Amino acid sequence: MPGKFSFRTLALTLVAGVSMALGASAAHAQALEKIKSAGVIRVGVMGEQAPWGSIDASGQNIGYDVDVAKLIGEEMGVKVEFVPNAVSARIPNLLTGKVDLQMAVMGMYPDRAKAVQFSKPYAGLKIILLSSAKNKITAIEDAKSLRIGVPRGAAQDKAITTLLGDVPNIRRFDDDSSNIQALVSGQVDAIGGNTTYKINLDRAS
Repeated sequence: MPGKFSFRTLALTLVAGVSMALGASAAHAQALEKIKSAGVIRVGVMGEQAPWGSIDASGQNIGYDVDVAKLIGEEMGVKVEFVPNAVSARIPNLLTGKVDLQMAVMGMYPDRAKAVQFSKPYAGLKIILLSSAKNKITAIEDAKSLRIGVPRGAAQDKAITTLLGDVPNIRRFDDDSSNIQALVSGQVDAIGGNTTYKINLDRAS
């Protein structure tokens, strides 16, 4: 419904890069050989981050990240196996070997770069605050009294915590879908998202 939700770009913008991430290891050459030998590369993707990664009506992975992963598989001459990720599992899935490559909307922070290697990002997203239209947010201070939802461990979790402090009214959810539904159902007054969230929010409402 037009006008039901409004959004504001946060004063402190943290750009979440849409890129590839690989486990940081000195054995990349051996890992590549192992992938080629197996004939398959396991790629972690998001299932609720349209247009980057989502699931269509037939249960197939679709989106920009999926298309890029298929091109990588084609270039390597191997099949691509898509592995669904929760937001908080993106890096753990790499470090535990559940996936060989991560294609995900992910904030590129120094602490993460100690654990994984990022490719050059092929797109950038701004972190935004989305709220119901009744909540007038003209400055970040206006959000301090609101219940704010974020996906646990995501870039918007980091951005909003940086701006507001780790205040009790920040509610953390396991994934983007749960975060969006919390706003639609009134569990929270606003949510931290990115510039493509509005598309998914309009669909959900």
